[in-house]
Amino acid sequence: MLSSSIDSFAMPGNQSLRAHVPNLHAVQGEYTFKPKTAATMPRGRTASKSNVLGSPTAGDMTSWKSLIATAPRTPGRSMTNTPSTPKQAQSQLPHRSATPRGLLNQASVARNLFASPNGCGGSTISRTPSCGTPGRAVGSDRFIPHRDDTTTSQSADRMILNASDLKQTPSSINGSAASTSSTDAIQGEQQYDEALAENLVGSQGIGSRVLSYRSDPMMTSDHTLGSATACTSAGADPLKVMAESMNSRVNAASSNRKRYICSMPYRILDAVAFFDDFYFNVLDWSAHNVVGVALGSTCYLWNADTQAITTLGEFSQNVSCVRFSKSGNYAAVAAGDHQLRSQVKIYDIATHKVSHKVHNPYGRVCAMAFNGSTLSAGSRDGSISHYDVRLPCGRSLVWKSHAHTQEVCGLTWNEAGTQLASGGNDNLCCVWEPGQTAPRYTFSDSAAAVKALAWCPFQANLLAAGGGTADRHIRLYNTHTGELSKAVDTKSQVCSLQWSKSEKELLSAHGYSQFQLSLWRYPNMSRLKDITGHTARVLHTAISPDGSSVCSLAADDTLRFWKVWDGAERSGPSDMNLRSGLRSKMSLATAGAMLSPVGIR
Repeated sequence: MLSSSIDSFAMPGNQSLRAHVPNLHAVQGEYTFKPKTAATMPRGRTASKSNVLGSPTAGDMTSWKSLIATAPRTPGRSMTNTPSTPKQAQSQLPHRSATPRGLLNQASVARNLFASPNGCGGSTISRTPSCGTPGRAVGSDRFIPHRDDTTTSQSADRMILNASDLKQTPSSINGSAASTSSTDAIQGEQQYDEALAENLVGSQGIGSRVLSYRSDPMMTSDHTLGSATACTSAGADPLKVMAESMNSRVNAASSNRKRYICSMPYRILDAVAFFDDFYFNVLDWSAHNVVGVALGSTCYLWNADTQAITTLGEFSQNVSCVRFSKSGNYAAVAAGDHQLRSQVKIYDIATHKVSHKVHNPYGRVCAMAFNGSTLSAGSRDGSISHYDVRLPCGRSLVWKSHAHTQEVCGLTWNEAGTQLASGGNDNLCCVWEPGQTAPRYTFSDSAAAVKALAWCPFQANLLAAGGGTADRHIRLYNTHTGELSKAVDTKSQVCSLQWSKSEKELLSAHGYSQFQLSLWRYPNMSRLKDITGHTARVLHTAISPDGSSVCSLAADDTLRFWKVWDGAERSGPSDMNLRSGLRSKMSLATAGAMLSPVGIR
């Protein structure tokens, strides 16, 4: 094959390469250099060791370089000029044919002919060195991929979302005229880039840099990422408008999300000797996660963390009210009957000892509320007495308010301690200020006794009040303006109300005739869910300190714990016990054996 290549090597005057190489001889089908002798050497030159070994001399090299320089070449290819582009370099690489070794082109033949000897003796042309130091093969067919410069430039151009750059013609991008197929491909990529940029940053953001803070932020009004439009008005701060837009989307997403509310209580305790009276308030949950409940004439404390149950105090009459202080360190317990005066004791929770006593001569006390060191107690005669528990027992009465004509059955201070709400059996709801003997507002919308009262934790001037059997309404009052904001018919007696600490929701406990807990969404007061389980009217409720659970005490002699909202996780072994819970009457036998010594089965 090398013989045919050498024979076909064009020389000046259409002469064969063999005719111009006097010392090139064919041996067994291959051409080799025949060593020159002194006779064949030009005059004035002597044979050297390298010439004897068969290598061409410097004169031969010079003559052959001049021959190759004058040899005809393939049009469009240059053997002396350095390729200017990777494509030209790739086009000058030797191509292989289907033959076992392939035909060498003119440039590869010349390089092989004038290659330096490999040092192993002999000068037979070979594709790879036979021995010696390994090196890169002469005429290697190793393929080296290359990257088109235009592709790199186009990728860099796409980093800037510029309308003018996206609308460039293929000739301006590539620097030369492109073929029809490449033009269609580039136009398709441009259309895709335009659509992608419009969906990501909107039509207003195509002419701006993505990572640039030189222009005002873009506003979106339609949806989060698509078809953004400017919603800023003249003179409006774009950052404020953007923040309001984001907040509105977050609020809409939070209001539309679905939350699972379990319909089963995670713990059930039997409460024996429970006195069924609508006007009593015998259930409360302290800040230390301790539940206080009065059963008959005895008050008990149940620690939700340790499951420990202790007796706080015993009275000669039925306990009518139990209330914890805001810190949870003290508990006020009131006991009395219809005729005798009420006795109020304030206990230190740490020592279970009485720290203060109050003798109320105005009848039994069914409603109490703490405001710092002041204890407000509502009496059967309709009066409200305010005691400073730091003073001696005989001189602890600070002031007395009187507006109700019948028994006060609901009493609660707002979170700031600036307003006191009271509800009575005379169907009145009054709002008081500290030190005042007359109410600031008196609401007479209810058609029955007002016992259920609750201040909103996220809106200080919002008061929720619930009416009895003849009324069955929940009313929302604005205590700053004295106006009725909302009223909703619950179709049942409202016995207790609890605002959520984490959601804009209100929980109501009902008596005749539904015996259930209902969850309402504020402000439209739409009913979210009815939680059933009690078989008698639910008279009392209390919310946990973390705001996640609600405890309900009903006339069916059961104390049930419900997980209604999401709250902060509490650590300790009782947390797992509460979540595992007692979910059926079959499991109450174990709880009864544990709780029977203190009267809760």
